[in-house]
Amino acid sequence: MRVHWANFTGLQESTRVRTELRLQSLAENHGDLVDVHLAAQHADSQGGHRVKLTCSTRGHAFALAKEREHVRQALDGVLTDFERGIHRLRDRHRSFKRAPRRARAELAPPQLEPSDTDS
Repeated sequence: MRVHWANFTGLQESTRVRTELRLQSLAENHGDLVDVHLAAQHADSQGGHRVKLTCSTRGHAFALAKEREHVRQALDGVLTDFERGIHRLRDRHRSFKRAPRRARAELAPPQLEPSDTDS
């Protein structure tokens, strides 16, 4: 997974590193996250900042945005929403993936062992 940053002037390096660690831990042991794009801009309506996150996943796409007074607050908010969305997507995927197997096992006829009379 790659993280792309746009227009984050003045953002502390520690915040950038912490953000990338959060994203990497979310992607750990999963191959579904491909690219994450983070873009910051000034919000015209209230004089704050808007952070937009877009992410390509295998089979889905995410687009989230948060407006807050400070860039760091907006970044934390959009990351929290993104983590929640990815966990929800993975839980839903797991439940859909498991359901047919259980149904097949319950509906399958019992396995009969060959007897001596079948010869």
